[in-house]
Formats: sequence, structure tokens, C-alpha cells
Amino acid sequence: MAEGGPSGRERGLEIPWPRTSRAPIVLGMVDAEILAYYEHGLERDRLASGRQRIEFLRIWDLLERCLPAAPAKVLDVGGGAGAYAIPLASAGYEVHLIDPVPLHVEQAAAASRKAGKALAGISAGDARDLPAADGSADAVLLLGPLYHLTSREDRLTALREARRVLRPGGTVVAKALSRFYPVFEELAGGMPVSPEGLDGTARFLADGQYRNPGGDPALSQLLDIPESRDHVLSVLRLLEDEPSLIGMSQNFVAIAQAPAGD
Repeated sequence: MAEGGPSGRERGLEIPWPRTSRAPIVLGMVDAEILAYYEHGLERDRLASGRQRIEFLRIWDLLERCLPAAPAKVLDVGGGAGAYAIPLASAGYEVHLIDPVPLHVEQAAAASRKAGKALAGISAGDARDLPAADGSADAVLLLGPLYHLTSREDRLTALREARRVLRPGGTVVAKALSRFYPVFEELAGGMPVSPEGLDGTARFLADGQYRNPGGDPALSQLLDIPESRDHVLSVLRLLEDEPSLIGMSQNFVAIAQAPAGD
């Protein structure tokens, strides 16, 4: 976050902008590129409709099963506009959202104002240097930062930070994008063949930086029917521990718990 950025308060929630020259949650991609992508504002509603709903439903299913009971304190790091933070707060959790994108912080504050249960905190921050005290959280969500932290060093730093702020017995949920899934998606979706497309696929396989200017193809209408939606989630639960399918999965989700006696 650039030094000397704006500051403000929304409904009693302090929104501090850290004074640091560090680039916001990004090493392998240009800051302007990632900010320009998110400044379109599409992230706020991305998981609410179409095929992306399965991502939300699947992650929510995991959170319901692995998070400590409410009113546990949850840090939603890279929480965007509050896709998970707002419903977690409504479920009784004390949720603190942290994100490096100014628009996301503003959108999360607006959503918090409208929600029945407001977020406990909203702040701008970097997953590699969390604005939280040691051992202060019952759970840490990293459902976005590892997409953009593509170097091993930065990813380990973010994971160590999550571990630092966890209380003994606390839970961390981290998600990352598979560098193989987009290849299968393009083949199955009948994407038109072009030299540019092949070059882009080769770059992604090499550096793990996924650029998707054309958006995602439409998902079937299964998610519109409650019985079909429940069936899809049940099948995914059956497959979630199968090692041979990991490389074909869109996302990797890792769930870990700090030692209780730490």
C-alpha cells in the first residue's frame, strides 16, 4: 500500500491504511495490473451467481465443518468485499476483514453497514505482515492471497503470519489455484485454438500466474435446484480426499490446526 494513503471510519469501524512501501499482496505480477483488475468491482458479486456459486458453496461447506464454534474470532485475510466475512458475522463470528485493495475495503464497509450483524473490523493490510497481535485469532482465512503470492518465499511468509496470529488450537484455511486446472478447463470447454492461447497456457504452467480476461464459461443449471446442488456438494465431499484428483481440481484448500498446547 502506498505511503500516505487515505484513512476513514465506517460505522465505527476503523479502516487504517498502513504506511509501508511494500507492494500489496503481490510479487510476481505488476501492482497496477492486479489493482486494475480488481478496481473493475467484479469481485464483490463474483461468487453470487453462475458457475462461481459452486466455489462459494464448497468453501462454505468446509468452513461450517472446520471452523471453531461462534463467537470465535476470525481474520479473513484477503477477504475482498466480504463474500465470506459478512455471512460469517451473521452466523455469530467476530470477523475482522483485511484486504490490500482500496475498493474492496470500501465495498466491505458498505456491506457491513447494510448487514444485520456488522463486521468487527475492516482494515487495509498485507497477508505477509498482518496488522494483528500474536495469538489473537481463533481462525485465519487465506482464501485469496495465495492466488497472487506466486513465489515460495512470499507464500511461506503469509502462512507463517497466519500461524503467528493464531491462538493455540486455532485453525487456518488456505486456498490456492491449481496451475493445471485451467488447461483441462480450456480443453473441455472447446476454447478456440490460437498461438496466443497456447503461449498463455505455457506461461501459466511455468509461473502459476493466471490471467483470465475473457471470464469463465457458464455452469449448468444444477446449482439453481436445491436437490441437485446438495447432490453436487455431497459428491465433492466424497472426492475431497482423493489424491489422484488434486491436479485436476480448480483450487487447493488446506486446513490446518495449531497445536493446542502451543
